[in-house]
Amino acid sequence: MAYLLSEGQKRDLHAAMLDYLCSNPEFKEAARAFQREAGIPPSAGSGRETGLLVKKWTSLLRLSKQVSDLEAKLAASGSEGGAASIDSKHARGGRMLPSAPALASLRGHRDTVTCVRAHPSFGLVASCGEDGTVKLWDAESGGRLEKTCRGHTKAVNGVDFDASGDLLASCSSDLTIKLWSSATDWACSKTLSGHEHTVSAVSFIPSTDLLASCSRDGTLRVWDVSTGYCLLTEGLAGGSWVRCVASQERWVATGADDHAVRLYSTAKLPRGLGTARELRRHEHSVQCVSLAKSGQSDLLASGGRDRLVC
Repeated sequence: MAYLLSEGQKRDLHAAMLDYLCSNPEFKEAARAFQREAGIPPSAGSGRETGLLVKKWTSLLRLSKQVSDLEAKLAASGSEGGAASIDSKHARGGRMLPSAPALASLRGHRDTVTCVRAHPSFGLVASCGEDGTVKLWDAESGGRLEKTCRGHTKAVNGVDFDASGDLLASCSSDLTIKLWSSATDWACSKTLSGHEHTVSAVSFIPSTDLLASCSRDGTLRVWDVSTGYCLLTEGLAGGSWVRCVASQERWVATGADDHAVRLYSTAKLPRGLGTARELRRHEHSVQCVSLAKSGQSDLLASGGRDRLVC
């Protein structure tokens, strides 16, 4: 999977490997051979790589031990005839939930940060902002900036990785959606045009090559990312601004300025979306929606300017 690593990550990995080989006298010949094959010039190290490979390995061992402990706890809970669960006090202790302090504070955007997404497999974080850029950060190295993706001409409002992590989508007030590919070191591979106003959010639909987007033009659109074509357009009566979109294997959900959350079935894709089910509980614009699975159930959450989470 080396093609998923950025050039900076490859350099750091090679430097850490060389540091490990050089620190062990029995690997002197291997170190020279590796340095030659990897094309690492003499004195290329920054000092950051010293002991890094050992630190990463011990971190993996700790994580493996934590996973084993949790699996044993779940198995013991199940064997007692009760529902498999993790003690809430244990969860609050930080093993399951994040806790302060932050791993890193990432500075680099020159204006409001509008959206962040974590890579599904690696310690990579994508962010976007009103400065018109998309940035990729290596969270595992303390938040080093790996790449700044430029191409949008106005504020970037949303980003999302596909399930493989090979593609990153971004959407902008310049009316476009851009696809960035890990195979080309996150260069722009396609620009999707069709929305007639600010594109508010994007969401890849799992297990498909489809991307959902929503816009101030009052529409939800579904795109084929392999061709760049818009396959479907769903418009709202009255043209209310569609603020947010979220996707899951079975559903696509949106929130809009008409106070409604709409839920569409993906069963008929790519031919069409199921008839929207309107959920009305908010008393103001719906700003965010999220879909998730919990056991055998599908969960939908929404948040609005009425200060409610539903």
